[in-house]
Amino acid sequence: MTRGDSEVVRAAVTLNQSTPPNRVLHRTGAAEEPGLVVSCRVQAELTASKYQFELDETGWVQRSLYTADTARWSRYVTPKVGGTHTLTLKLRPIVKVQREDRTTKASVSAENSNVQEYETSAHVMVPLTERPQETMSRLAATFKVAESLVTALTALVAAVIALGAVLGIRRKKRAAA
Repeated sequence: MTRGDSEVVRAAVTLNQSTPPNRVLHRTGAAEEPGLVVSCRVQAELTASKYQFELDETGWVQRSLYTADTARWSRYVTPKVGGTHTLTLKLRPIVKVQREDRTTKASVSAENSNVQEYETSAHVMVPLTERPQETMSRLAATFKVAESLVTALTALVAAVIALGAVLGIRRKKRAAA
């Protein structure tokens, strides 16, 4: 990748339908139960540091594995600073279960506990003509982090001073009484 140039990052998930019969769960009496229609969907989200990359879209994007055994995603990513950085693809299954006769409302499940994360490294080059902007971007990112730390520290000091003032007022009331 090159700093400032948008590139497409692609990901794909392929459904493996070659599960051996001994891995299928069997239950006695299952043949008498009404059938269920189960459709599998997968959601993906690409994440990265906001100081290192700009993403064209954020959030979960759903794809179905009903009509094809491969789900594909793509995102435009624009690197902000040079170096080797991490992009993370998060995947989670969405299962929709509905009775075969479609008389009941479908139940849909997207559990956060089932999220799998896959990291990849991206090396970002900085052309010579963009070295000054690169330096300024790095300084801006550093100052944003420092600004957040100063804000948090200021809030903590203000809370300690307020607590001290409240405790001091109570002691004065007790001493006066």
